[in-house]
Amino acid sequence: MAAYANEDQLELVFDIPEFYRRVGIVTPYTQLLALGLPVCDFSSGVSDDAVLPMVEFCAENPDYHMITILSGGRTINKFVPGERIYQLARGDKNPNLMLSVFGDPDRALVEEDMICAALAVLRDVDDGDQ
Repeated sequence: MAAYANEDQLELVFDIPEFYRRVGIVTPYTQLLALGLPVCDFSSGVSDDAVLPMVEFCAENPDYHMITILSGGRTINKFVPGERIYQLARGDKNPNLMLSVFGDPDRALVEEDMICAALAVLRDVDDGDQ
């Protein structure tokens, strides 16, 4: 069993692939089916009304844990009852690890760069008059 310092302090991650690699998200959904778990969509997510088998599976298989997809672009590395979507993971179990896709301080800069690049392409359209 692992111990964590600063138990009340969230560790925010802004990079989606890094978060999922670290927590060891179980995908594709066929892996859940092979474990005998229900699947609600192709992203290997399970809704709240079908989460009980996954909770029981994690209790019987301590190598696995659950992550909870919260509102506002956040995902936390633990089971939070009463939320809408859950996924199975088999990696870092730090319950204070949170993905925050909208909390990235550089997000506005990335979006600005994308919009500027798109506008440059649109402005440079060959309308055939040349």
